[in-house]
Amino acid sequence: MFRVDLTGATGQAVVAMNLGTGFDNKTDFGKGYLHHLVHYDPEIGAMDDLGVFAVKNPDGTARPSQGNHTLPDGTLTPLHVILALIVTRDETTCSSTIYPFTLLKIEAVQASRRTPAP
Repeated sequence: MFRVDLTGATGQAVVAMNLGTGFDNKTDFGKGYLHHLVHYDPEIGAMDDLGVFAVKNPDGTARPSQGNHTLPDGTLTPLHVILALIVTRDETTCSSTIYPFTLLKIEAVQASRRTPAP
């Protein structure tokens, strides 16, 4: 996870800060990444691992398994790159994957709004 400061002067290089390391796939399931959903708390400068990014259809129907790891408990998790993650104004969290090209709505986690310090 990186924080990129886009407020610098025009024509100057942007500054990026590495906020933590990624999560390697050490499960022997597939050859891609084992993605985790994490929350970064800027007040304490640390990440909280919320667990493996699980994929399922809201109505419970089977989801195609191509482009996903199937973990021993049957959980599907993206095999390849997660392209983007966004929190909308109504605090819905969405993500997209490149293969299969999919828009994912993350329902188990809501963004938290902090009240600015006085």
